[in-house]
Amino acid sequence: QEIAQANPPADASLLPDSVLDLHINLDNKSILTDDELTSIRTFRRAADYIAA
Repeated sequence: QEIAQANPPADASLLPDSVLDLHINLDNKSILTDDELTSIRTFRRAADYIAA
């Protein structure tokens, strides 16, 4: 089966990006890197698209 047209873009998230900064650093191992935060943003966008 071929897809005739691309999927529409995902809707904007209803959660502000500042939510990603609301983690608690219990020790140095629990600090998220910029790459990890980018991965979370990408996952959230995909989850928003699937939920829509």
